[in-house]
Amino acid sequence: MTDVQDRRDSGNIRHRRKRKIALAVLAIFVVGFFATFNTSTRYGRWLYWRESDCDDMNRFPWRTVANDPVSITALGTKPDPRVMQVVADFRIDGQSIREFAASHESTAMIILHNGHIVFEEYFQGHNRDSLQSSFSCTKSVVSLLVGIALADGLIGSVEEPISKFVDGLDPAFESVSIRQLLTMTSGLSSQDDKKLFDVVPAPWSDEVKAYYDPNCRRLARTFQLDYDPGERFEYHDYSPILVGMMLEQVTGRSLTDYLSDKLWRPAGMEYPARWSLDSARHGFEKPEAGLHVRAIDFARLGRLLLNANQAVVSQDWLQAATVDTETSQLLQKRLAGSAQRAFERGNEARATHIRSMRYGYYWWGVQRAGRYDYYANGHFGQFLYVSPSARLVIVRHGVGHGGLDDWDFANQFFELASAVIAAAANETKPTHVSEAYYDGYSTIAIISCLPLCPENDRVCIDGLDLTATSWQACVCESGCHHALFRF
Repeated sequence: MTDVQDRRDSGNIRHRRKRKIALAVLAIFVVGFFATFNTSTRYGRWLYWRESDCDDMNRFPWRTVANDPVSITALGTKPDPRVMQVVADFRIDGQSIREFAASHESTAMIILHNGHIVFEEYFQGHNRDSLQSSFSCTKSVVSLLVGIALADGLIGSVEEPISKFVDGLDPAFESVSIRQLLTMTSGLSSQDDKKLFDVVPAPWSDEVKAYYDPNCRRLARTFQLDYDPGERFEYHDYSPILVGMMLEQVTGRSLTDYLSDKLWRPAGMEYPARWSLDSARHGFEKPEAGLHVRAIDFARLGRLLLNANQAVVSQDWLQAATVDTETSQLLQKRLAGSAQRAFERGNEARATHIRSMRYGYYWWGVQRAGRYDYYANGHFGQFLYVSPSARLVIVRHGVGHGGLDDWDFANQFFELASAVIAAAANETKPTHVSEAYYDGYSTIAIISCLPLCPENDRVCIDGLDLTATSWQACVCESGCHHALFRF
């Protein structure tokens, strides 16, 4: 009996031991799971937050980009009636701009002409005060900061290697210039084709790493090149991370503070912005997709660029940043297949748009019909579109595309700008001379109500094509153009 009891006790002890071991293994697994898959880790963010969306601005920690409430730049409220008519008459697949925006998941649509508000509407419960994720439009703002840092003498040239400013990189980056990072020609190749079950981006894909990693500075030091620098165009979210680290190094400040002091305050923004961080612990602004703004302030930024405000952004930098010839050629090689497929499907408008696409320093562009428009573009159809020839700024925010894509939106914005230009070209001629007099030196003619600002010294007056010895131009409150010519 004693032997039986001893065996029974021994069996219970072994059972209890196995149970304890099993519970310990389970506890280790549970602790390990939640230690790995919580929202302070890349895998946890991928698991709980899933694919990126517009609510991510409330999930990431952030810093506030301060504005100056006492120096808000007012936007004009007396648009040119002719442009208002063009906008009212413009149709996209039979829909007005308001109808199109409302039916295609827009949250805001703003159109400025010569700094005057022509159209401002909000949708899905949004209003002027609503904050919106700009996603990859952030890259374009980072590009402006690079130009400002260059003007400040903090960077000698965009041809300098990134390794000069960011240490610990793979030795191959000694051959990568700042310009190549800005133009997506650094040799980095996107691995965003890594899908889990062919459904969602895998947590080890570049897309997820760049977006969700809680320590982007550490991540950057793992980057590897896949091609020789300058060999091909490859859109990649790793590039702006390196550029952001460089800006942080040369300014000795956070990207948030530098943006606030150098752009947000001087531009007279109406509202503060928000810049997401990789994590509270590491505190690095997400330069690839982390800036969140109000649509009306993006419109102000567009007006600043349109007016070439030298006090904020160098005109030389803006010209270089909005189109890069070499990069645009590489982009066209990259997009040739897409253009051909669109053409073969009978969508000639789409094919024409793709073939006219250009790229600069994190700015997209469209070059056709004898003009060049440029724009910032982010996920879910965020746009800051600038047409210098039409003197037009278009801002579109949204939570999706409504079945279209970024190419469709950009093409429609180009067509709207074309309609504004066409309306101006159809104005009654000859040019109206409101006043002419002789000042003792030469004849002066004051020309009023020109449809667009004159671009040179030639003018048609009463059927005569004249060349002025000098001229000056200005814009009246109604948005019409006036010019004073001296003959």
